[in-house]
Amino acid sequence: MKYWFFLLSSAFILFAGLNGCINLGPDYQRPELAVEIPESYKNNRTEPALNPVIEDRWWQDFDDPELNALV
Repeated sequence: MKYWFFLLSSAFILFAGLNGCINLGPDYQRPELAVEIPESYKNNRTEPALNPVIEDRWWQDFDDPELNALV
C-alpha cells in the first residue's frame, strides 16, 4: 500500500512539475531588448587558427611567481 502511494504521488509530482515547463505556446513572443546590438557584433564569425602556436613557457605570461614556482 505504501509503495503504491509513494509511486503514484511521485509520478503526480513529476508530471505536475514537467507540465509547468511546457507553458510556451504558439502565442509566445520574444521580449524586446533594452539595448540595441550593433550590427558589427551580429554574425561576426572568425575562422579559428589552423595551427595555434603554444609557447613553451606559457605560464610565464601570467606574471605570477606562485604559478612559476609550481610549474
